[in-house]
Amino acid sequence: MLLLISVTLLLVGNIQADSAGAWNYIRTDADNGPESWNSNVAFPECAGASNSPIAIQEDDSTEVAAVAWELTGWDTAHTWTVDDKHRTFEYGLEGDKKITTEGGGLVNKYNLLQFHYHWGGDNTKGSEHTLNGKEYPMEVHFVHWNSEYATAGEAIASEDADALAVLGFFFEIQAEDNDELAPYITQMEAARNHENYTTEGVNVDNLSIPVKYAMTGNYYRYMGGLTTPGCNQIVRWTVFDTTIKISAAQMSKIRTQSQTYLDQYGEDFYRDPQPIGSRIVAKYDVNYLNSASLNVACLSLAFLSVIIKYL
Repeated sequence: MLLLISVTLLLVGNIQADSAGAWNYIRTDADNGPESWNSNVAFPECAGASNSPIAIQEDDSTEVAAVAWELTGWDTAHTWTVDDKHRTFEYGLEGDKKITTEGGGLVNKYNLLQFHYHWGGDNTKGSEHTLNGKEYPMEVHFVHWNSEYATAGEAIASEDADALAVLGFFFEIQAEDNDELAPYITQMEAARNHENYTTEGVNVDNLSIPVKYAMTGNYYRYMGGLTTPGCNQIVRWTVFDTTIKISAAQMSKIRTQSQTYLDQYGEDFYRDPQPIGSRIVAKYDVNYLNSASLNVACLSLAFLSVIIKYL
């Protein structure tokens, strides 16, 4: 089982294909930095038509009714490996227990593999997606694989457009610390000091409290890819507009690491938005049915007033 997990994580990276070739987040590095990914022969899919992230614009989205989510095992204790990859923190789920996500308009049930973070060098930037032109200081991605496949590796190898499903959540600065995040920040600090830091009996319930709350609100859906090399275009993306709150002090703890690693990987650990092209972005609106009913009522009243005028 551990061998299978290791192979799967190697295939998925944080869902970052470290074995595909050298890359980093140093904007001035013309050979390995983000601006080079879409021209690097080692990462041909990074130049594809369905790359991620994207700049989401509410006015350009197709509005549909939000669908309730079904979450299983999110509040159950599991063993997680907290891996400091220096360009992200990755929480990898170990063992053979399942955390699953379905509903929300997803076609399939998806198994949670891991979650990881993207952040910037200061609080003005860091999210990979933007919403209505706004950038956030951090974004967390919950990476799932399609349960039609036995493993994440099989799902990725299938090259199906919906082999993976990723849920993305923005973080927003508030004055006070968010106590729900405190255990995770403590674990990240511990991971900075230990290789392959493993924490047992931890559930994601503290983090899933704000996550579950965000999942009761509006969200955006589009087809895209991994945001790191090799940019496999196999992801059904969901990005939520309700933010998770975090303090500037907590963000500072996440950013703090050796200058050696900052020189090696950069300090802005996110990819800039990629062209949307002909892709459709759907906004799943919790108030859609109410809005639609109101519009119908308004049209009916307007039509009635016209009839009365000519009677």
